[in-house]
Amino acid sequence: MSGKAIKISATVITLIAFFFTTGFLISKLKVDSNAFGKNKRFAIVSITSLNKITSNQGQAGVFGAIKAISKKYSFSSDARPVVRKMVPILFQEMAKSRHFRLITSRSILNSRIYKNTKGAKLKGFMGTKMITAPGYKYIKSKSGFKKLAKELNVDAVMLVHVNYGVATSWIGPVGKNYGTATVTVLAVDQNGKSVWSHTVVEKNKKGRRVFGIGPADFKAIEPAFYEATRAAIRKHLKKLDKKL
Repeated sequence: MSGKAIKISATVITLIAFFFTTGFLISKLKVDSNAFGKNKRFAIVSITSLNKITSNQGQAGVFGAIKAISKKYSFSSDARPVVRKMVPILFQEMAKSRHFRLITSRSILNSRIYKNTKGAKLKGFMGTKMITAPGYKYIKSKSGFKKLAKELNVDAVMLVHVNYGVATSWIGPVGKNYGTATVTVLAVDQNGKSVWSHTVVEKNKKGRRVFGIGPADFKAIEPAFYEATRAAIRKHLKKLDKKL
């Protein structure tokens, strides 16, 4: 499978999942330049993901498809540990933007306003479930974002949705596993207006070589998810730079 094919499939899956679970349709990059500036304050108030890390490896031939049926050779893995470790990376990279000041995670989670905010019910999608990063709530509607932006006294609040996957490319019996991160960003201002929305997908640069057909070694490839996360957020900020 080519890098382009990996990118398209991962993006489509995440967009469908994101729309199904949140109701927000994000198709192309949208930026309201008036919402940004060096003194603008943004806060990430919702961090979500699907609970499974998916893999295309089970599609690599008949034997792979047979193994995919077996619970022993499951081609999905629990995303929770990865999502938990991803949060500091998300804040570290997002804070590098020159177009807004990012409120720290601790400031949001420890605030009385956020603690008193009621999160929406988590939804499922095609056998998977929506999860939130530890301490975070699922904010579903623009009205909910609008209310939080006003109460927290920030210019915009953000939802970041991240899906992880293992993409495998093959040349005969030899393949390479890549960690992919598909990251959707949605920012809403105090008026309930979407001021920044987009989805990007990235994979780590150096794949892990595998032989034959079998389940992906999620533990061995775990660092690749964080590399892909950094790459995806940096791409988001680069695209934002070009728009502003």
